Amino acid sequence: MTDDAFSIPLILLCVLAALPVGRVIGAMAAALPDRAWPLGEGWRARPRPLATLGAGAVAGMAALSAPWPLTPVACLFGWALLLAALVDARCRLLPDVVTLPLLPLGLAVTGWTAPDGDWSGPVIAHALAALLGYALFAGLAAAYRRLRGRDGLGLGDAKLLAVAGAWVGVEGLPSVVLLAAVSALAVTLARAALRGDRLSGGASIAFGPYLAVVLWLIWLVGSLR
Repeated sequence: MTDDAFSIPLILLCVLAALPVGRVIGAMAAALPDRAWPLGEGWRARPRPLATLGAGAVAGMAALSAPWPLTPVACLFGWALLLAALVDARCRLLPDVVTLPLLPLGLAVTGWTAPDGDWSGPVIAHALAALLGYALFAGLAAAYRRLRGRDGLGLGDAKLLAVAGAWVGVEGLPSVVLLAAVSALAVTLARAALRGDRLSGGASIAFGPYLAVVLWLIWLVGSLR
């Protein structure tokens, strides 16, 4: 948390910056995964409220919660996860161009914030956590495909869990998976109840948005320690 004299201008600056960032995120979410950058009229399309509100919420929470040196990092991380979540919600695909750069960034931030300047131990531990996260979901995806004869969990989710390992370490992985699964189940059941639908075993659920939101919140809470 920043001191009172600096926090209000910082919050305003982050939220104001989130307005154009939200427009860019909305345009990119509509273009990905077919192309990384919108072309022509794609940049002039009307603003997408969900992207703008999400970008503003990320900026506001980051400015209120993250220590000052980490505030821009928290915004960047949250905005990248927001973009990945919007793409996954639209087309059931987490774009590598968004998620994979978060792996080295997470390890770099881990080393930067390591206590007493001892960065090698935490970085190695988080790198191993990233491998564990990927192996866990990739293994589950392979087992499901073998048992059911169809895909049930995409490798994009495995890569995002690897990102989680890089940012929150092995101790944070169980919380990310559990809270994301509970959130996905609760939202899915609530939607089905409101629409009067019956859930089936073949129902498709975009798990990436839940992973992204929970990961960012858990990392943000951890940054306060």
